[in-house]
Amino acid sequence: MSRMAKRVTMQQIADAAGVSKFAVSRALTGKPGVSEHTREMIVRTAGQLGYFRTEPKRYPGRHRYQRR
Repeated sequence: MSRMAKRVTMQQIADAAGVSKFAVSRALTGKPGVSEHTREMIVRTAGQLGYFRTEPKRYPGRHRYQRR
């Protein structure tokens, strides 16, 4: 039986890249506030660590309490 690998966290990427978790979040989501050089370094570090982005479940319980 194969074991699932542990997920790489933004904190681990931040520690490896020498930046803050905030900078990692901004860089990986494409938001402004991080220089291009830093963004490239973070993305490269994330790839080396095996990070992959998972899509969050949207509105998981929105149909739970519908009126009939």
